[in-house]
Amino acid sequence: MHLIFHGDDFGLTQGVNQGIVQAYSKGLLRAASLIASGEAFDHAVQSASDHKGLDLGVHLTLTDEKPLLPGPGYFSGECMPSRHDLTMALATQRFDLGHAKRELCAQVEKILDAGVKPSHMDSHQFVHLLPGVFPLCLDIQKKYKIPFMRTLVKEQMRKGTGLKRRLQWTMLNSWSMLYVKPRIPKNLPVIPCTGFLNAGGRMTVEAVLSSLKCFSAFKSLEIMLHPGIGDEYTAKKYAHWGYSWKNDADLCTDPALKQSLDQMGVSVASFREAA
Repeated sequence: MHLIFHGDDFGLTQGVNQGIVQAYSKGLLRAASLIASGEAFDHAVQSASDHKGLDLGVHLTLTDEKPLLPGPGYFSGECMPSRHDLTMALATQRFDLGHAKRELCAQVEKILDAGVKPSHMDSHQFVHLLPGVFPLCLDIQKKYKIPFMRTLVKEQMRKGTGLKRRLQWTMLNSWSMLYVKPRIPKNLPVIPCTGFLNAGGRMTVEAVLSSLKCFSAFKSLEIMLHPGIGDEYTAKKYAHWGYSWKNDADLCTDPALKQSLDQMGVSVASFREAA
């Protein structure tokens, strides 16, 4: 099996960028996705240029961050809507999908203009899988010839997972299986992603090894992480997330995890290498 340790939110803050680079240069992380609207986007691009083996993708954003393009409704302010507000707007057909597509294309093009050729695409808070948005993202993936897109989400229900997170996972899993999976184009490779229930620093060595056993039928598996150095600025700005960024960075550099993977014959890879 190819195991892809992946860092979301590259470009969010310098602390996140530093954690991702450390997890790559000193550990098992091989891929990360750039958030074009992040305040530390330029710092992320420069950091990646200094670590050319880091496999980069696109982290599409329709919530919480500042939009690249001015626009109507939910795109008219300094900050995009929350995921809840976005979902409600989609459900009540008050969301401008045309402008959303232009915004997402602008994000991809900003990354391309920075000299990055993305190998994969995902999104902040899985918004690319939402009704109405998923077809747009399939068009974007095809238009820009991005080889992979995060589509199939797999999880093990574990003790200690909070009720709110379990409910969120139930809804995401149901939507992923009933709507997204039947609409995945046959020519779009699928690499399952796991880590939703352990997002924000809750992933452990035991959870990684357990996931490998549970999903051993797949040739490749993505471990979704959010590494960072645990700096005060990021912790304060995104305190409402409740993340422990340093835990994910430490996981990638844990010698016990690397030893276990070596003993199991598991190959750590990037999306490009898995292809």
